[in-house]
Amino acid sequence: MLTLSYLRLAQLNHTASGSVYIGIALRMAINIGLHCESSARHLSTFEQEQRCVSSLPRSRPVRSLRRSCHRRRVWWTLFCFEAGSSITFSHPSTLPTAGVDVLPLANVHDAYFTPAALSRPNSVDSATPYSSLLHQVYFAQYAICLLYTSP
Repeated sequence: MLTLSYLRLAQLNHTASGSVYIGIALRMAINIGLHCESSARHLSTFEQEQRCVSSLPRSRPVRSLRRSCHRRRVWWTLFCFEAGSSITFSHPSTLPTAGVDVLPLANVHDAYFTPAALSRPNSVDSATPYSSLLHQVYFAQYAICLLYTSP
């Protein structure tokens, strides 16, 4: 909801207010541990992909497959929104520079993640529902490196 509020305010040219909402969303993601892959290392690959920490403590794995929350995808989506906001509106980036150990997105279909999966599947060359997000992440990382690192 916060990212949708950010998008609407950006459309209405209320960039300062919009930046507050995306900042709140980013802080909430950090507070629930979306920036740390290590908080889910004790889970199987399948459980890591299906885990939704918005309603449960980080130490308790989600065994139900009814939930479709995906930690990595949520983190990288927020990463793209924050990077895009800081680049577009010339605001300083509030992305953390240390302590983030989230694995890159895998360009795979959801069907590849099964309870029997022992390791993360390799990315596929064809388009998936996550291909666009994957390329947005690449662009955001490249742009941030160009803009915020000294020569």
